[in-house]
Amino acid sequence: GSDRIDLIKTGLCTMIDYMKPTDRIAIITYSGEVKMLLESTLVKDASKIKSAIKKLNANGSTAGGAAMKMAYEEATEHYIKGGNNRIIMCTDGDFNLGTSSEAGLIDLIEEKKESGVFLSCLGFGTGNYKDDKMEALADHGNGNYFYIDCTAEAEKALENEIWSTLYTVAKDTKFQVEFNPETVAAYRIIGYENRQMAAEDFSDDTKDGGEV
Repeated sequence: GSDRIDLIKTGLCTMIDYMKPTDRIAIITYSGEVKMLLESTLVKDASKIKSAIKKLNANGSTAGGAAMKMAYEEATEHYIKGGNNRIIMCTDGDFNLGTSSEAGLIDLIEEKKESGVFLSCLGFGTGNYKDDKMEALADHGNGNYFYIDCTAEAEKALENEIWSTLYTVAKDTKFQVEFNPETVAAYRIIGYENRQMAAEDFSDDTKDGGEV
């Protein structure tokens, strides 16, 4: 919808202003058909990138899986050794064409993340929005997830918050917290319910932890 696509345009243009001239961006769209809207371009040509962003529109079906495959291929082709190589997917998570199930997308991401390309998700919209899917995809892609529902939130996430999480300093991090029952009667985990791990799995390196 126009409300979501306008937020994406505002957010991405804001993000461009905070990137270095030597950074590179490619843009792939997947509304109706998967298309390379902009091949990998140096951010020093910001006007060209912003022009491509401002042409974005929403229509047709949503082939998220096919777009993700193309994005991984593009990121791998332009991989910068020692750099920050990342896909940033902007979506409401309502994929409905091709590989669209959460399990199918997770399989794809698990396979591709070994390339050293990480995945971050920017979620937009309400109603048919798939919040749990977005968080799961980012989690399995060694990335992070932001939900954006207004212009102020877009600017907040893409001016400040995203930069504190784009550079991963520790992979597969695990930690345990034990509360003193004399002090804490009850507790809740909010936002991390799907990342809980059995105590015996902490010493098992095959069990995926979080990224910091």
